[in-house]
Amino acid sequence: MKKLLIIFSWIISTAAYPTLLQNSFEGVRPTGMGNAFLAIADDANTLWYNPAGLSEIKGFHFNLFDFALGFDSLDTLSRVQKAIFNGKTNELIREGQEYLRFNFMPSVIMPHFGISLFSQTHGFFDLSDVTQAGLEAHSYHDQGAIMGGAFSLTDFLSFGFSLRAFYRAGFDFSLSAQEIIDKYGTNANSLLDNIYQELSNEAGHGYAFGLNAGLRIQVPLKSKGPSSPKLFLAGTVEDIGNTTFKSVDEHAVPTTLKQQFNFGGALIYPFAKNWSWNFAADVRHAFEPTDFVRLFHVGTELRQSNLGLRVGANQGYLTYGFSVEFPPHTRLHFSSYGIELGNKRWEKEQRLYLLQLNIGFNPN
Repeated sequence: MKKLLIIFSWIISTAAYPTLLQNSFEGVRPTGMGNAFLAIADDANTLWYNPAGLSEIKGFHFNLFDFALGFDSLDTLSRVQKAIFNGKTNELIREGQEYLRFNFMPSVIMPHFGISLFSQTHGFFDLSDVTQAGLEAHSYHDQGAIMGGAFSLTDFLSFGFSLRAFYRAGFDFSLSAQEIIDKYGTNANSLLDNIYQELSNEAGHGYAFGLNAGLRIQVPLKSKGPSSPKLFLAGTVEDIGNTTFKSVDEHAVPTTLKQQFNFGGALIYPFAKNWSWNFAADVRHAFEPTDFVRLFHVGTELRQSNLGLRVGANQGYLTYGFSVEFPPHTRLHFSSYGIELGNKRWEKEQRLYLLQLNIGFNPN
């Protein structure tokens, strides 16, 4: 049983490739539209994407059950299911790349304020060719709370902040092919037989406080009225001053989260009763020294009170998604998006799939 728990903790942790641009949180609805959401920010995702959007929240929202699942293939889900329920841990690891993610985030959102508890675990590892290319397994599991507030400075300008307090268990486990040979010999199975203990030894544990801030500006347009389009600009700073972890029980500490800057814009057009069309574009990790395509996110959304359709591009790869909603109590979201694992554009895509079930009180 102990071995199974170690396996499960590893599998549901997150990717942290040196070339992978990570975000603190990626919502299912935003990823369907290219992960371009900074200037829209009109639901519970705003706590993570741009807390200034809390100033535009209408009514009281309570998400009692908010669960998201992410995976790279049905095969991954099948093997995890067999390991948990049938004890077939020997079938859990395969050659190649694997990704799995879980999020549970009950929350309360209202005008100018939001708070959420969260437990999130993400996982990515690469065993494509351990004797030639080496091994990568980078992870974290977070538990904590995030709270945000927003202020309307004028009718067209709002400012917001969010503070998260959380505990993290994670590691950056990387071995070159030569290091594997030196430690385990030329038999890759020797490494796989000991990988759970290796990962346990490498895990860091710590707690931290991360502060984010954001602006949202409505650009005045000539047209007026409830059916007129609205244009927004936005900017955020995440992990202000870098988010550094404090160790727990003399363990090594997880990797510091670097401060990052993000900018975005959105056109929101409520063209008919209960219908709206949204277009958004973001530049995230704006000052990272990498290809601009990897920083650029763009997407569009057609939304009605019971249905949402989305398409976009994330780091140059196609994204798509949809929602089925039964207001005010149930929402089901799906999205698929690609991330870049290489050092340049369109070098090494990893395709991910996300499902989210939200049960609570969310009036339109």
